[in-house]
Amino acid sequence: MSLFRTFVRPHIEYAMPAWIPHQVNHLKKLESTQRWFTRQIPGISHLDHQSRYNVCGLQSVQARCDRGIAIESFKIISGIGSTNKIQLQPHDHNYETRGRSDGNLEHVKPNSDIRKYSFAVRAPIVWDTVNTLTRTSTTINGFKNAYDTM
Repeated sequence: MSLFRTFVRPHIEYAMPAWIPHQVNHLKKLESTQRWFTRQIPGISHLDHQSRYNVCGLQSVQARCDRGIAIESFKIISGIGSTNKIQLQPHDHNYETRGRSDGNLEHVKPNSDIRKYSFAVRAPIVWDTVNTLTRTSTTINGFKNAYDTM
């Protein structure tokens, strides 16, 4: 597994929050690499891919992509990252709602089909799934650990 985490996973996840695979064939291609690698491990090659993932402690490519988006969103919101904060906006209305008090972000309505899978559109959707306790983390590693136990 350390070989996978060292050599294979970085290639699968390279700039994933930026290009966000959304087409089924993109996800299948990335997932097939991970499935192939887990089939090469002696003793568990006869199991189905989900069981192999559980034995190896792996997540699906879509789950890792959502994790990366949540981490980048946390960096932007907390001011840790160097990315422009304009990409993600909190709710700008003055009345109190559950979403505003929880720290949810304003959902962007894209003008074209090209942008509907962009980071600015996808990040508020993923951020809404992060619980309030995880959002209040003070460090990136604290956020990652809290997100993984969610």
